[in-house]
Amino acid sequence: MPHAFDDAYFNFIIETFGFPLIIKEALGSFGERVYLIENEQALRDKTTDIANRPFMFQECITSSYGKDLRLQVVGDKVVAAMERTSTNDFRANVTAGGTMTSHNPTEEEARIAIRASQLIGADFSGVDLLFGESGPLVCEVNSNAHIRNIYDCTGVNAAPYIIDYIENLLGDTQ
Repeated sequence: MPHAFDDAYFNFIIETFGFPLIIKEALGSFGERVYLIENEQALRDKTTDIANRPFMFQECITSSYGKDLRLQVVGDKVVAAMERTSTNDFRANVTAGGTMTSHNPTEEEARIAIRASQLIGADFSGVDLLFGESGPLVCEVNSNAHIRNIYDCTGVNAAPYIIDYIENLLGDTQ
């Protein structure tokens, strides 16, 4: 039986995030299990529907609706980046119908992505940045990022960078 949330819980979520807001299930990839919630009834319905699975709430950054950046980070370097855009979905994921173009990250975008990866202790990651009104915002850090799309988009194969990074780490410990 799904967990029943009380009115105080819903009021807190609404006051904290407002509408629209995003709900993300903990176990999902490629933009799946990510939901745009437009009103209180949708919030109640979705949280009831997924109550027995771990999930989180996220502010909806409307200035980034249907677009984001994916930066592939290895160690302290961004090795590739792409912009993803969707004209028919709030999610920009290519597997959700988005398109991708190669992107040359700004110093700020690269700095934020590298720092976000470091803060979660990832040696390599795919960092998704949103277009905030005041600059880039971290959406999420993928510690097991799919590297095929960024390769198809940019021509940069992240695998050799990752292997070199691991070999350098192992060389330092022997």
